[in-house]
Amino acid sequence: MKRNLFCKTGFFSLFAAALFSLWAVAASCSNSAETRYVEVDPHSNNSNVTYTLKETLYILHYQQKVMKDGSGNEYVTQKGEGFELVQSEDKSAAPVPVKTEFKKLAKDFLGFDYSYGIQKDKTIYLYYTRSTIEYSFYKGDQAKLELLAKVSGTHGFTCTPPNVTIDGRVVTGWKDSKGAALPEKFMSKNDAFFS
Repeated sequence: MKRNLFCKTGFFSLFAAALFSLWAVAASCSNSAETRYVEVDPHSNNSNVTYTLKETLYILHYQQKVMKDGSGNEYVTQKGEGFELVQSEDKSAAPVPVKTEFKKLAKDFLGFDYSYGIQKDKTIYLYYTRSTIEYSFYKGDQAKLELLAKVSGTHGFTCTPPNVTIDGRVVTGWKDSKGAALPEKFMSKNDAFFS
């Protein structure tokens, strides 16, 4: 009888130890997963600081993403999940000095405008929002132009051509000055299209 009690107690102890070790592994995995995806939320900076406060070793460039809701509608957001890292710079060989304006560190990305920067310790996060693009639609060729419509939209969003008629017929075949068809999405710069 003592032997059975010892076996049951030993089995219970072994089972409890195994359960505890599984819990410890799961807890450590969830903690590492949480820290792996931490990013700086663009709105976490409550001050109006526009320059470096410390010597900077790293610069991270984030561009605004085109997102879709549950219905497939496109949108952009200013929140952290609305941006993606597109380029990083290691400045450890030649650190960025204190009081350097964020705007001077910004890059020229086609279709994006520098919006603002945030510094966390020795890293600068620069955020770029999507440009507003305008397409102009003309009747005729480039020698004799008549503006029919203008359509504005956000770079990367779907472009819906204007619903215009010439001589009672709806225009469907818009071409740019090089003969290329109207793109499905707003490209990175303003452009003109002809009937």
